Amino acid sequence: MKLFKIAYILFFGGLIFIYLYSQNLHPTKIAVCDITNDNGMGKYLCTFGTIKYFYKKENLCFITIENSSCSIKVVSFNCKSNFHKNQTLYVIGKLAYYKGEKEIIAKEMALFNLCE
Repeated sequence: MKLFKIAYILFFGGLIFIYLYSQNLHPTKIAVCDITNDNGMGKYLCTFGTIKYFYKKENLCFITIENSSCSIKVVSFNCKSNFHKNQTLYVIGKLAYYKGEKEIIAKEMALFNLCE
């Protein structure tokens, strides 16, 4: 009987843990101008903007996107596509700081809406 109680506690505890953990896996849709330390650090974000700068070397991409006169740098270590200036780019990634500036380390990038 004691073994069943332990099994139930572990089962329901595991379900609660999985539910809470899964809440962090979905990216938060946010505008470029609204990205701050408080709402972005360590979380997956989904944002979009117009490409103002694009540089690619092998699988490494450096991109600057702009939305409503705010801009942010995007870095991708697994960049397989070539993007061009003035295209609208959707990005899912984590907010990070490099040399005192905000940037997004991209997990996914596309020209279609990833934020839905």
